[in-house]
Amino acid sequence: MEDKTKAEHEIVRTKSGRFKKGHSGNPTGRAASPFRREIRDSIRERLPELVQKTIEQALDGCTKSMELLFNKVLPNARQGDMPLGLNITKNVGRDAKQLLELSDELITAVVQDKLEASVAEKVVLLLAEHRKIIETEEVQRELDKLKEVVNK
Repeated sequence: MEDKTKAEHEIVRTKSGRFKKGHSGNPTGRAASPFRREIRDSIRERLPELVQKTIEQALDGCTKSMELLFNKVLPNARQGDMPLGLNITKNVGRDAKQLLELSDELITAVVQDKLEASVAEKVVLLLAEHRKIIETEEVQRELDKLKEVVNK
């Protein structure tokens, strides 16, 4: 790219020497750093070794490694790997009584410390949204029936 002359720079600057709005002092922007990408790729290639080394350091008493494992690895594994053990059937949400029973099971699991409250909350929200979808489908079916009756 060709360099701007001093006269061209003066055009895009205010009287105080600042750049005018919409005119950058670096029109091409900052060059992308291939260094970050190389580091990320290198870490990905050696991830199993790095995890094993972190575990070894934690077992040797390194508190930073322990903190990393407990704060970053265990919370995610605990929430994602825990089976809920709920009685959820294919037609869940079609019966309000069934939803109430599931909700009761979730609350009991949270109280008994078998399930984290955040996970239970997500399941309840999922069930509520699912119920809304079912209700919408039921209303649509009823509307279609009414249209058939009116058009006959």
